Amino acid sequence: MKKAAIFPFHKKLLPIARHFHEMQSKYELTELIALPGMGLAGKDAGAACNQPDLGIRVLDELDVKSDQWDTLLLMWEYLQEGSEGQSIISDVLSCGKDVVILVHKSVSLPEWPSKEAEKEKDIQIISSESFWKEPLELPGYDQIYVPVILVGGIIEEADVLEVTVAVSRILQDMGCVVATITKEAAAGIFGFLDLEPLYSGDEEESEKIQRINRIFQIIEKEFVPDIIVMEAPDAMIRYNDLAPNGFGIRTYMLCQAVQVDMIVCCVPYDLAQNGFVKMLDQDFQLRFGAGIGMVHASNAIIDSSDIINNKRLSVFYDFCDRMKDFINREAIEADIPVCNVITQTRQFGVYLQRLLENEEDVDEK
Repeated sequence: MKKAAIFPFHKKLLPIARHFHEMQSKYELTELIALPGMGLAGKDAGAACNQPDLGIRVLDELDVKSDQWDTLLLMWEYLQEGSEGQSIISDVLSCGKDVVILVHKSVSLPEWPSKEAEKEKDIQIISSESFWKEPLELPGYDQIYVPVILVGGIIEEADVLEVTVAVSRILQDMGCVVATITKEAAAGIFGFLDLEPLYSGDEEESEKIQRINRIFQIIEKEFVPDIIVMEAPDAMIRYNDLAPNGFGIRTYMLCQAVQVDMIVCCVPYDLAQNGFVKMLDQDFQLRFGAGIGMVHASNAIIDSSDIINNKRLSVFYDFCDRMKDFINREAIEADIPVCNVITQTRQFGVYLQRLLENEEDVDEK
């Protein structure tokens, strides 16, 4: 197994680091290297979101001569604009190491690494083109028969990627063949499919919906999954007038293209109250054609002062102990199961398995 380092590490990549060894077996993650000034140097990676420790401390300097890793997992979208990506790749290769570039579409890369990857065995590019080539030979519009679980919420910062990865892992542990679609390019290291092809192109919205349906047919045929797990492409509802935070338009298009069977809803824990969750459930059933099966309560809290003062939506990360106490109180009266997948992983898995068993019972009847 090769030793790998992630660079640059960002808090959005925390789920990738947390589930790294469970979701793939090619690499051992030995270093996380952030860009200078991120405030993570010397801290455990979990501190990026005030979550439990991962056991890996974050560095803020890329040492290409380090004996701690053999492969650099280069997260292209997280490089600073104008960063010397080519220089980094050249320096790593000169030390006899490998580079794996994770990017949404290889066409967004400069010409140099794309050309080098064609002839240099030490460079690999993982992108949406790694799984399907353009132009796609698309069939006609048709029903999708594989069950689809949608993971999303009112804000993307409420661990949506974390829950997407966790649901996929739990289903795999249950023996399911899972096709997972996410908008995080770094998840390509787990073999996850990229959202990019679903919404690319200049078609009218109705044509994009048909395109999404056809791509799901390809996934159904090529990957033969037992279940599809899909990260919602945007925040599922407007938050308020001051900070709309998206309107769930892309998610609505997705649900017009594919019948979603269940939604795992991610919300800040202070909003994971029974009345509010039931209101969301009713709204989602009307808007997206599926209700909320379970709720992930996140320690990401919306900063209301930033909304009022700057008309923007931002979050801070509360202490997990305080969140856990709140969840335990709310869970007593909750009509829809509520827990936190990070601190209550086993309970989350039990809830998910029960929901799937109930779905199977309904189908059999």
